[in-house]
Amino acid sequence: MIDIGINKIKGGRLNYINTKDLESHVHTDPNNPTLTTPGKGEPLNIQFINITTRTIHEHQVAELYNSPLRMLDIRIGMLFTL
Repeated sequence: MIDIGINKIKGGRLNYINTKDLESHVHTDPNNPTLTTPGKGEPLNIQFINITTRTIHEHQVAELYNSPLRMLDIRIGMLFTL
């Protein structure tokens, strides 16, 4: 028997963060060094307090991304009876 299946998932939007390899939000195009394009993620900044001076400052700890949930799964298989 041949088993064919198609599943489609279409949902809302997902928020997720990237904590590795943080990039600045102006990227240079390698094909055109004078052209800059904005990054896809938005900075996620957290406020920190310096204990000795008691001043508040911000650091970027991650980049926030938002993507739509979309998936198309196509499967083809064979079933053998022994």
